[in-house]
Amino acid sequence: MKELIVDVRSHEEFLKNHVKGAINVPLHDMELYEGFLKNICQERFVALYCGSEHRARIAKKKLDKLEIEPKKYVILTYWKSKEIHDESHLKDDFLRAFQEMPVHLVKMPYEEFYEILR
Repeated sequence: MKELIVDVRSHEEFLKNHVKGAINVPLHDMELYEGFLKNICQERFVALYCGSEHRARIAKKKLDKLEIEPKKYVILTYWKSKEIHDESHLKDDFLRAFQEMPVHLVKMPYEEFYEILR
C-alpha cells in the first residue's frame, strides 16, 4: 500500500516548504476534505505531519470523529544535511536524553527522511 503524506499546516506554511510529494489539508479545513480523506485512507497508508506534532494530534482527533484512521504521525525537524543530523545523535546530551525517553513514552518514535521543497 503506497503512502500519502498529509501536511496539516496552513497553506502559507505549506508553500514556504513541505515534504516532497505531500498534499496540504490544513487542520482548520479538514471537515471540507472528509470524503476525500475517507476514500484515501482506505486506499493508502496515510501519514499526518505538521511542524510540532500539536496540529497532527488535533487532526488525528478530528479524523477519529469522522471515523477515518490514518496510520502514523510525523514530526518535522529541519537539518541542512543527513550527515549533520546523524552527527547530532552522537553527542552526549542527545544520547542521555534518548536513553531516558522510553519511560515517558507509550511508543518509541522512529525517524524517516524526506526531501524538503522550498
